[in-house]
Amino acid sequence: DVAKASPVPVMIYNCTTPSNPLAAAGIDLDSTTILELAQSCPNICGAKLTCENMGKLYRISIIISQPAFVAQ
Repeated sequence: DVAKASPVPVMIYNCTTPSNPLAAAGIDLDSTTILELAQSCPNICGAKLTCENMGKLYRISIIISQPAFVAQ
């Protein structure tokens, strides 16, 4: 809702590092949720992942680079 209402592009901030646990209230978004948000709101311009989960990063990067994802 925030991204859809924002007049400027919005970045998803997924911070779950031990050094800053309160930055995102300790909520670790999974890759499916991040992809659903990106797909449903073209105003989202990117995501900062500090969860150190390389599998999540890899899955997101593979899916968003697909022409079918970009076309939607």
